Amino acid sequence: MIVHHESHSASKGRTVQRLICLFVALSILSAAAKADPPSIVRIGNPIPIDSLLSFAKEQLGKPYRYGAKGPEQFDCSGFTGFVFGRFGQPLAASSREQFREGSEVVQDSLLPGDLVFFSGRSGGRTVGHVGIVTECAAGGFRFIHAASSGVRIDAFPDGNYYSKRYLGARRMLDPQAGTITLPDPVIRATPIHMLTTSASLRKLYEPTLSDPTHPSKKQKRLDRRSQRELKRSLRMAEISPR
Repeated sequence: MIVHHESHSASKGRTVQRLICLFVALSILSAAAKADPPSIVRIGNPIPIDSLLSFAKEQLGKPYRYGAKGPEQFDCSGFTGFVFGRFGQPLAASSREQFREGSEVVQDSLLPGDLVFFSGRSGGRTVGHVGIVTECAAGGFRFIHAASSGVRIDAFPDGNYYSKRYLGARRMLDPQAGTITLPDPVIRATPIHMLTTSASLRKLYEPTLSDPTHPSKKQKRLDRRSQRELKRSLRMAEISPR
């Protein structure tokens, strides 16, 4: 009778243990079913403006050549494209096309790194020249550009050529530290130097990672890990998952 009593107690203990494991497994399943899609957070690895401008100034004195994109010769749009491209921000090939990119900025709100546009030698309202703002001050700014005499820095207003031809400005860089939207698991799995504001990275991530119905390979690996943990809990409870 004593042996039977001990066997019954042991059996009862195993039953309790299984019920606890079952409760844990069901809790995991319930949480997974109710979980929201991976939270979308906003992080930033901005293009460092100081570095961009320093790189632009390294080109000072290099000669002008129509159609040249660098690294030893430039035209105006080739120069801006070369500088921004060095930091993962591609620009269109011509100053006229660049004037249609980014967001419009009024002169009083200019920041270093903004692009400023001017008409060509013949004047008018057609874009023919572009430069990069290096400094801002009340009533004006300084900009670096590939002029006919080569890469140089000029002040605006100059009271003459550029003052008569200024058309507007565009901002290519995100003023909020160059942010990009990525889900938490990808942020944890992606080296920080890969999280940039380049258009190519946006094209790679945003169509899939902002849509929970198209998880990335990293997300799938994380999901498989969660499934393995769940199956381990189910095995502990001696239950076969469906």
